[in-house]
Amino acid sequence: MTINPLSLELGAEHRRDLVQRAADHRRPGTARRRRRLPLRVRQIRPDDGRLVAEIFAGLGLASRFSRYLTGKPRLSAAELRYFTEVDHRDHEALIAVTRNRGEAIGVARYVRDRQHPTHAEVAIEVVDDWQNRGVGSLLAARLSARAKHEGISHITALMTADNVRSRRLLERIGTLTGITRDGAAVTYDAVLT
Repeated sequence: MTINPLSLELGAEHRRDLVQRAADHRRPGTARRRRRLPLRVRQIRPDDGRLVAEIFAGLGLASRFSRYLTGKPRLSAAELRYFTEVDHRDHEALIAVTRNRGEAIGVARYVRDRQHPTHAEVAIEVVDDWQNRGVGSLLAARLSARAKHEGISHITALMTADNVRSRRLLERIGTLTGITRDGAAVTYDAVLT
């Protein structure tokens, strides 16, 4: 019998998430208490290709699969340009970097739907070492504010069906209005709140 390494990593990630939630449950108020994260969030710039590549390198196989729906080994030069050369209106990208060292730890983006200008697709990724610390929530909140400022009221997010954390992030910034399944992939539609 052959064991898929992705299945092993997804299982391990699920177990870590369960252990963290159990620990939070045992410590009253832990999940609700938020300390200020030692990071700053800013709009991405064209010269941030190295930082985007660092974020990608900090994603484990399970995280890459959850974000890209494939075990993508690297980002191409064209993808790095696409991810960093944004107009901050129809395509916005925000990057989170640590205050002390300037390490890139997460990125969030939306891309407006040209046929429906009030709609956009969103994506968020946080390096594995910084997951479950509130970075994704902070990026989601900031991205949501930018999207609303630019006239976007509806968002979609494509993810694996078992990506519970990303679905929860989506529910924090919007009200789910639809779900479309396509095999292991799910597209969630939401109205920004």
